[in-house]
Amino acid sequence: MTFCDEEIKFFMKESTFIYCITSFTFLVVGFFILVQRAFSFFEKKGIPRGGVPRVPFGNVKDVIYQECNFNIHLWKYYNRFKRKKFHFAGLYILFKPFVMMMDPFLIYTVLTDKKHFQSQKDISKLFKDEIQDQLLEKYDTLEEIIYKSLVEKSYNLDYESLDAFFVETSSAILGLPITQNKKYSSNLLHYFSLCHESVWKIFTPNSSYNKNLKSQIANEILRRKKNDLRKFDLINSLSENNTSDFEEILDFCFDSMEYSKSITQFCLYELCQNSDIQQEIIGEVRRFRKDERKITRKNLNQLAILDATIKECLRKYPPRATIMKKCCEDFKNEKYKLNIPRHCMTVISVYGVHHDPMNFPNPEEFDPDRFYEENDKYLKSYSFVPFGDDENTEIYTKYIVLQVKLCLLTILSRYKVYLKNSCKLEFDCRKTTLSPKEPFVFNLEVLK
Repeated sequence: MTFCDEEIKFFMKESTFIYCITSFTFLVVGFFILVQRAFSFFEKKGIPRGGVPRVPFGNVKDVIYQECNFNIHLWKYYNRFKRKKFHFAGLYILFKPFVMMMDPFLIYTVLTDKKHFQSQKDISKLFKDEIQDQLLEKYDTLEEIIYKSLVEKSYNLDYESLDAFFVETSSAILGLPITQNKKYSSNLLHYFSLCHESVWKIFTPNSSYNKNLKSQIANEILRRKKNDLRKFDLINSLSENNTSDFEEILDFCFDSMEYSKSITQFCLYELCQNSDIQQEIIGEVRRFRKDERKITRKNLNQLAILDATIKECLRKYPPRATIMKKCCEDFKNEKYKLNIPRHCMTVISVYGVHHDPMNFPNPEEFDPDRFYEENDKYLKSYSFVPFGDDENTEIYTKYIVLQVKLCLLTILSRYKVYLKNSCKLEFDCRKTTLSPKEPFVFNLEVLK
């Protein structure tokens, strides 16, 4: 190799090195400019915000590291903003700005204003009363699922026993056997998908199972049409309405299973902590079952104490503890001097609203009296929104409360419930829903 060749090689190495350093410098500078731009959103809009955001977590570092449940984390911000008398305030999830509403009117607006804020697709027309009636016809079978599990487990009731019951009820409502599939994991991918919806479409968990289930639903619709079969379930409703809302129906069924299990667990937990309330419900349920009447939607409404207990549980442990909605059009409110640009995200801490002393005095106390019929008039508007408020809220409330009521009716008509392992309630940081960190195990005593 000549001296000239060596000099050219050295020069190329040196220029490559300089090029790499320059490129890296530009990338770093560009990244910091983007970060500064992202984290200056609220200052530009004149919106007060929470603490100083951390790169790349924003204001949810503890959530990403699974040191705090997401809903409880937002509740802490809700309380902090309320103490500062903010009507609204901002926080960042990763690099995405979210505007949290604390004022009742703004909460009402976000929940009901379809023009400015994204709403779910309306599938309420698919849920006919006959579907509930058909589910009640299968009550004897549902009872046996619980009783069989209790005998096998020496009268210990755990998460698996409840899971079997609610898989059966959700399968009956749909019209096909299904298992829990939708994931409620609190991880980086989930929060990244909140900021970028396209990511969620690409990385949807268990999408192959969903595709297979959708195919089964389509084939079942064709089979019923071919054989002129008619049943009272969601598949029949899909067929009659000639719609393909498979994704929304499956979401409902998966949510129904998860929420029903969660509410039932918390109801039993609270009844163990409040034995006087449990005794009242046992008396009501046993009087109800004494006549051995056929269980119908109408006579289930007579269980006033049980109904109020379930509603109090929905208040204290709301299934949808956090509601997020995208702003579809620029939103302005002169009274509050609030400007939200299109595509910005809004967030409502339902857990915060339900635990606000202004809405419910002594919010940490479990008090079903709040929801007796004579006390309903004292509830503030939009202070009780366990499933949000849109076209599908009523069906979520109807079907999930019905399933929980049937499960508790089955258990409390024969057994008194005790918490097997007494421990302080902590919420699971690994889930986006409210779930106990350590699953409850209940010991059941046969009533005389």
